[in-house]
Amino acid sequence: MRTLKVHRNVKPVVRLVSQVVLRLPRNLGVSAFEKTRDIALRWIQDRASGQLPEEAWKGQSFNLDTIGARRAEAVAISDPEIRYWKSRLDTDDERVPSRDWTTEIAIGEMSEDEEQVTTFCVRLQCITRGEDSPFYPSIPSLVQEIMSTQIAYFDERVKCVAPVNPQFIDSEDGIGELCELLTNPDRHWGVIVFSLPEHSTNPNETALLKKDVEDIAKKTAGTAQVVIIAGPASYWLSDQIGKEFSVYQQGVRLYLPDFNPEMDEPFRHPLMLQNRIHERGDEWIKKFLISNALQQSISYKNIEQYLPSFTRLRHVAIQSTRHNAENLHNQIDQLENDLEAAEELHNQIDQLENDLEAAEKLINEAENENLELLYQLEVQKEQTIQEVDTLKRKNWSLKNRIRILGEKDGKSTQPEIPNNLDNFEDWCNENLPGHVVVLNRAFREAKKSQYENPSLIYEALLVLRDYYIPMKKEGGEESMNLFKEECKKIGIEESPSGSETRQGEEGEKYLVNYSGRKRLDRHLTKGASRDPRYCFRLYFFWDDENQEVIVGSLPAHLDTRIS
Repeated sequence: MRTLKVHRNVKPVVRLVSQVVLRLPRNLGVSAFEKTRDIALRWIQDRASGQLPEEAWKGQSFNLDTIGARRAEAVAISDPEIRYWKSRLDTDDERVPSRDWTTEIAIGEMSEDEEQVTTFCVRLQCITRGEDSPFYPSIPSLVQEIMSTQIAYFDERVKCVAPVNPQFIDSEDGIGELCELLTNPDRHWGVIVFSLPEHSTNPNETALLKKDVEDIAKKTAGTAQVVIIAGPASYWLSDQIGKEFSVYQQGVRLYLPDFNPEMDEPFRHPLMLQNRIHERGDEWIKKFLISNALQQSISYKNIEQYLPSFTRLRHVAIQSTRHNAENLHNQIDQLENDLEAAEELHNQIDQLENDLEAAEKLINEAENENLELLYQLEVQKEQTIQEVDTLKRKNWSLKNRIRILGEKDGKSTQPEIPNNLDNFEDWCNENLPGHVVVLNRAFREAKKSQYENPSLIYEALLVLRDYYIPMKKEGGEESMNLFKEECKKIGIEESPSGSETRQGEEGEKYLVNYSGRKRLDRHLTKGASRDPRYCFRLYFFWDDENQEVIVGSLPAHLDTRIS
């Protein structure tokens, strides 16, 4: 006889899938609050399998708990300064047993600069009580319905319209506006940029089909902005943010928030070139872009101010009840001659205060549990991002090193020393992988170099590769003397770049983003003049974990207190 296994006391796994925050301005003097709430109520009723009560359509709080219907409820708060309405709908997964989906919808209206502004928020969560099967992230279709019926902005600070369809850019001014958006520190959503072939101005010639690009825009509505740039526009984009951060020749790139071409590393903003897209396939690329855009949406830092939890809203409602209780006390004073009425009012107050105490206890327990879960998720996310970036860089370095060793098999390993910096980055990628890592900041500074002797830059990097690294790995007086002799031959000296105290006073210039914040504590020097034509400085540090030299700045002198 077969025995059924009953899972008892299984702790549910709660996963935040996606969240959207949009700003809805008044249209022709009409508030978006009621319009958006009515659309949300119709959307809930279509999925709740039950008729919503009459108070729901009046904008009041309600609770749908009839037999056969899915759980749906709402809390409505209104006072002279703000209106707020929040609802929650629970639906079961039709394919995975013991899995539910919770959709939270919040609409708020308040006055800003003598204008009524409506905020619309949606959060989707997955709750699993059995086998935690993988799922494909999504956003509720309600977001597309709202964005299709009215103008919506991503954020009040950035003032960027959130479109449902892809936007096409083929002008230099348009690229300038795009760059301002990409580098805006207040941007909290992703920007997906598709590029066309080199000379194309036809928006239908992206690497993916037109319907796939439009599908990505719809499935990331409210969480990302999809942009198509013409072929010539790729050159303008490269001129403004650098080729390493650009996208071109039918490639596609996802620009995450906090994008800073002066400090960022390219690997943090995923780029897929045309050959990679064809290799992976259109469906994989679509899922990759959608998943990453939605993943970014759940890290929006200020979401709680727009989408507070139901426990917090109940707390607000209870505070309102407390206010009503105080009014009842006042009525008691006025009804001293009516003892029966006064006693009834006292009983009501006692009951309200008991409900308040019990509700506050539940709120505190729920909020403590949610804060701990969010903290753990945030720590795990940051650790994963750092590990992925490090592994990508190591993988690229090893591949390039293997390729170079294969090309140089049987040939001299001493490279040619150029007398200019035209192909400086290519020279470094060919001759330094696995030994010396030159960061993007140093490549950008080299492009602006005025130093009169470019050959010395190449020679100094080879001294680091051939003599400094062996000295650090092997140790001993002999390897140290060899390093010093080579430095003397080309007229340079190696020394600390300054005391910890002084570097702290110089701010960010002595710090680089490499596996966490790292300090450029050593440098190679030649010349005492501050004139960039005659002064040579190469700032670096030793990465003991990977046994590599990391070069962060060259060839000019970094600012100090006396400069």
